[in-house]
Amino acid sequence: MIRSPAERERLAAELTAASKEIDGVRYLRASVAARILGVGPGHQSAYIRDGRIMPVRVRVPRSPQAPRGLLTALPLGQTIALLDRPIKRDWTASEDAQLADRMAAGTPTKTIARLHGRTVKAVRRRALHLRLHRRHETALLTTGNVAQLCGVSRQAVRWWTEHGLAYTPMRDGQRERMIDPKYLIAYLSDKPTWSKLSARRRERLEAMAMTPTQLNRLIDRRAA
Repeated sequence: MIRSPAERERLAAELTAASKEIDGVRYLRASVAARILGVGPGHQSAYIRDGRIMPVRVRVPRSPQAPRGLLTALPLGQTIALLDRPIKRDWTASEDAQLADRMAAGTPTKTIARLHGRTVKAVRRRALHLRLHRRHETALLTTGNVAQLCGVSRQAVRWWTEHGLAYTPMRDGQRERMIDPKYLIAYLSDKPTWSKLSARRRERLEAMAMTPTQLNRLIDRRAA
């Protein structure tokens, strides 16, 4: 979610008031900037690592806040520029249900992000947290997908298809075999491989085999 112009102006004023001029450039303490921005040390490190802000070390008298006599200061202009970045907003149960429905319908991630007013990264993280996948009732998995999900080799998946696992050959004469998640679960349910899978992997496969209605019911149960 993007800050409103009024909120941005208010925060920029707070940052400016907390800054001090050093050699013609205004700086403010990193801890103070973090408090005003409402972020933690992790965000500060990410901003520095990504090159969005270039801090300086300022020598100050030793104190409990600066036991080594050094403080990290952030340039005011670069700090104010961070106000234009989207801010974190908690997901509601209604948004989770909409996300599940759109993921199940195969809606592109960029479109989902725009509809929810969030970043693509935020949508991907929430989908991962809810164990949602962009699949619908007719979606199929490649042997590579199945191998990754089950933690086995592609050769093992091909062996499964040759010994009872139903699959659909790809068109245009390709050798790739497409597998329905429902058939995969049914095939593995009485095999040692299924019992060896972690609970998280089993839940991911089961979610991929669900219809949009079933996914929404799952979201409702988790939100209750």
